[in-house]
Amino acid sequence: MKKEYVTIALAYVGIIVGAGLSSGQDILQYFLSFGKIGILGVILLGVLNVIFGKIMLTFGSYYQSNSHDEVFSKISHPIINKIIDFTLISGSFIMGFVMVAGAGSNIHQQFGLPSWAGALICTMLIVAVAFLNFEKIIKVLGVFTPVIIAIIILVTAYTFIGKKYDFYQLDTVAKTIKPAVSNIWFSVINYYSLCAITAVSMAFVLGGSVVRITAARKGGALGGALIGVIIICAAGYACSFGGFKKLISILYPILGYMGILLLAVLSYAWIREKEGIKIETFIRRKMIRLQLKKYDDNKEFTEKDKHTFRKLGEVSIVDTDSIKSDIKEYSKAVAEKVDDLTAFAETRLSMENAPQILPESQSISS
Repeated sequence: MKKEYVTIALAYVGIIVGAGLSSGQDILQYFLSFGKIGILGVILLGVLNVIFGKIMLTFGSYYQSNSHDEVFSKISHPIINKIIDFTLISGSFIMGFVMVAGAGSNIHQQFGLPSWAGALICTMLIVAVAFLNFEKIIKVLGVFTPVIIAIIILVTAYTFIGKKYDFYQLDTVAKTIKPAVSNIWFSVINYYSLCAITAVSMAFVLGGSVVRITAARKGGALGGALIGVIIICAAGYACSFGGFKKLISILYPILGYMGILLLAVLSYAWIREKEGIKIETFIRRKMIRLQLKKYDDNKEFTEKDKHTFRKLGEVSIVDTDSIKSDIKEYSKAVAEKVDDLTAFAETRLSMENAPQILPESQSISS
């Protein structure tokens, strides 16, 4: 169970990494085109990935969502919700055919196959994955993400180890590239807004599959950090691809500006709901602790515990029957994998500084 948030993080990375990022073309146009200061932009992009990765997965877990609409209907005005919904649908479509174009370009450059053949292969894979259920899709993402990270690190090492470069000359050459956005700071915001459009729907559902809000929050933060490491590593390999740069230079900035509203809504909702998320975190921790008593030979699950469990389910922000079912399923999975349940509860499900939710006689801090 210690690897729970790591699995979430790897899946999140798989959601973010698309054809543009993996080819390096968008890194070229959004960051390296500004020269040395573009590296600072990449670092700031990594920071935004950590912050909003945590926010998106936390909201998904908080509302136990099965779609982005379930979250946005609770955190934004109906009109804004419809605008965001249109943005996400159109953005996914545009990113989809940019990804297909990128696949055709990359396969043509690497293996000499016609671009249409690479695009066809990518399209067929998209159709095949679309028929998988969510759990299997997450497993697919989790498998490929470490491979992507390893390959990028190896290529970066090959690019720099044992070689010397004139960085002044590289800086000069980099500035000859036409940037996607005119200003480096706009580039950071625009590009992360683009990332958020591609990630938020799956991120909410991914977070919704996680009962423990803490695990979702840590997974989002770690996933965002890994993305930051991949945007930096890819810079060393960025110049080798360019088959679909026209699509990126035109469509990516448009999508990025469309996504700024999304970031504004997420930021405002995070500030507004932060206390509620904290309360819900402790509600679920206590519910899990109570359920684990059923599987702990050293503990007794009493009638009072059963009553408290039911009351906590009633005050949860999620549907009572749904959260009780999810907690029971999660607790059973923990009991099957963890030997010392008492130690797990004390270290992973701490109730220190828990707020008062139920009457004093049913305090959840105990």
